[in-house]
Amino acid sequence: AKLMNSFLNVLKEDAIKKNFRIDETNDPNKTGLIGLNYSKITTSPGIISDKITALNPNIAAAFVSLLKKAKLSKGDYVAVGLTGANPGANLALYAALKTLKLHPIIISSVGSSQFGANRPNFTFLDMESVLYNLKLIDFKSIAASLGGGKDIGRGLSFEGRKLIEKAIKRNNILLIKENNLGDDVNKRMNIYLRNVPKNKKIKAFINVGTGVTNVGNYLTAK
Repeated sequence: AKLMNSFLNVLKEDAIKKNFRIDETNDPNKTGLIGLNYSKITTSPGIISDKITALNPNIAAAFVSLLKKAKLSKGDYVAVGLTGANPGANLALYAALKTLKLHPIIISSVGSSQFGANRPNFTFLDMESVLYNLKLIDFKSIAASLGGGKDIGRGLSFEGRKLIEKAIKRNNILLIKENNLGDDVNKRMNIYLRNVPKNKKIKAFINVGTGVTNVGNYLTAK
């Protein structure tokens, strides 16, 4: 919880430096990490109370408990799938991963629902890069997709999709952009597996969010 709180303080400072307006009605704890009602990279509706709740540092302690229940221990490799929808939950997981000294292999989808990491110049990739560059974490996403419909930004404008691709590029992350969900899933699996040492195995898959390639949806079979 203390580690996550340090993440929040650093990212709030960065948000202030970027001159983001903190809306005290929507962001009552003045974190600077509650996103916009709408932006060009907003993929779907979102529940603001969920985003506020997840910014409580104690959520990191809850993640530690869950990871211990999964019988994970120091040095284990885990595959992680994230979206930009709930930066608080992502940060809580990162604090837990570092605390337990796990080795995450992280693939993100950048698009975000309302009030998440949906500022085009402050995506979750940008947030984790701030923490990584300050050596608060020693891991970050190694690949990223657009997110949204079909994980290719369907439903976003052309400009919105280009803004996400720009965010992926500026953070020096591999772009995943496949023609269909099956190929997308296979690409992700290959990335996870080739980033595990030969003498190690992936001990768990950890998902945060509702990325279609991670959890599927009722349209997938159609």
